[in-house]
Amino acid sequence: MKVYCQVRLALLVLVSCYEMIASREGCYHPDDHHCECEEGLTQSICEYEHGFEDEATRTETGNVWTSECNCDDNNDSVTDIDEAATKSNASDNNVPKSARDGGGGRAGGFTRTTPDQDASVARWVLQEAKWATLTTLSGSPLEPNRDDGSSSLLSASILPFAADHDTGRLFLYLLGDQHHHEATLTVSQASLNPSLFSIAGCGVDANSVVDAQDPRCAKLSVSGSLHPCSASHSVPEDCQTTGIQALFQSHPSMKDWPDDHNFVVHELIPFDDGFWMLANFGGGSAISRELYGSVEAAPHAIQGGSAVYVPPLSPHGENNGSPSDMPFWGNHAARARWVVHNSMWTTVSTIHHRNDVQEETNAASEVSFGNIRSVADLGGLHMSSSNGLPVFYVPDVDPTAVDMNAHQMEVALTFTEAAIANRVTDTGLICAGQDVGMPTCAQVTLYGTAKVLEAESSSYNAALSHFSKTHPLAPWLSQGGSHMGGHYYTIELSRVDILDYFGGVVDVPVKDYLTVTFEDQSQIGERNNTLVSLLILFLCLAVGFICGYWSHKYILDHKMSPSYTNIGLRANTKNKTNYSDCDVDSFEEEDEAPSFS
Repeated sequence: MKVYCQVRLALLVLVSCYEMIASREGCYHPDDHHCECEEGLTQSICEYEHGFEDEATRTETGNVWTSECNCDDNNDSVTDIDEAATKSNASDNNVPKSARDGGGGRAGGFTRTTPDQDASVARWVLQEAKWATLTTLSGSPLEPNRDDGSSSLLSASILPFAADHDTGRLFLYLLGDQHHHEATLTVSQASLNPSLFSIAGCGVDANSVVDAQDPRCAKLSVSGSLHPCSASHSVPEDCQTTGIQALFQSHPSMKDWPDDHNFVVHELIPFDDGFWMLANFGGGSAISRELYGSVEAAPHAIQGGSAVYVPPLSPHGENNGSPSDMPFWGNHAARARWVVHNSMWTTVSTIHHRNDVQEETNAASEVSFGNIRSVADLGGLHMSSSNGLPVFYVPDVDPTAVDMNAHQMEVALTFTEAAIANRVTDTGLICAGQDVGMPTCAQVTLYGTAKVLEAESSSYNAALSHFSKTHPLAPWLSQGGSHMGGHYYTIELSRVDILDYFGGVVDVPVKDYLTVTFEDQSQIGERNNTLVSLLILFLCLAVGFICGYWSHKYILDHKMSPSYTNIGLRANTKNKTNYSDCDVDSFEEEDEAPSFS
């Protein structure tokens, strides 16, 4: 009977524990879950499970998720950025087709900007940005003496830069004296707000946000010649003093860069028509060097974007921007794959033919060009299914598409940990708090030829599906592209470069890069959850038996000691009282044990 009572109490505790464990089945990691709604309905929740009355009161403690999906006919609440769902400020029916230049964002109430306003936005983006892709046709700025035996002239690297606030002049800190007469610096507004990285978001604040590829997200390419301040031509006399001040103000850590590495201040001198910017509907605009230098910087407030919920920063948070699944720096192939898979957008670098070359003396007929494109992993949403090949969409009339078709589809795609959400700390610092100029803030460049995905092929359909999950602010990317017509591309690799530690750029063999395999993190999570559940069940069972034993010892033994003695003495008699129900309360009013006679 003792054993029976202990088992019964243990089972009661076990049932309570099971209910607690069962309630955990609805919890998931936001990166591994996506709500699926029928056509015509919107995704409105995958809520934090903390009972907050409204989303505005959520805090950084809201880290428990429920897998419930609520599909509504409308979308009236402010969206949670981590849910990767959005609130539209206008209907697709209000979008003029002429306004959807490679975008798909809403254009209701859209106001055209003036050339002066465009120039002010260009000044602001360059002033606020900390890094850019530098594309050249005369060797890598990271390794000026490298000769890889390739016949291609195209080179692309992620580099820190700075714009002088007073004049807008552009400076870089490079190894030794370098001269690049056809350099292009490409910058995206999407790099300015780390709190929006997880959805490739772009915006001054959370009230109006668009995708990185949306025309309303300012993207700027500045083409010109790049020379050291010691050059006898092209650069102004105050290049060194103005440049070093601008660089150290934007990147304080540069003051501590080793003197024996021969870092030299360089200035990018833009061509007269060297500024190309897309920051609104209607296509890209050219900005003259004279106009750029004559205006003041002005923030680019995006019109008609989506409102998103941005979790507040936590100065005492535990996230240090170094996720556990990030491969160690020494594993170059795996690290490169991780960077590419977790990137939401890239700079597509190409060779560009200049039509106005006759107007400038000694000007190159071909220069470099860079353009911002959103990307998705062709292999899948998780590292275990990724294949290392990004997919991007380009309208046929886009300068990038024109360049590719004119130069055998040659491209270079650059990626950096400085734009990866998993490398942002709880305090909002990119790349785990490192300056983007540090080698340990990894960057990857994929070289090769762009390859069109055939419409309705398995790869094409997979790309659309992946864009729908990773780029919620750009629904057109999962619906076949813009109205203007275009193609989805991936890359046929010829070379993979990575810089993720001191010692210089590493050339990763393409085969090694493509054959890296990753363990399914969701399966690891399931195994861990199973082990945790079994441990809880074991502990609950142990607690139940312990509770049963001690309750029996101090309650039943105390109240029923004469009865157990009599039972023991008369074990061979037929007159026995049934206590199988272990009813302790039945003895509470009795002073003596019941009679067995």
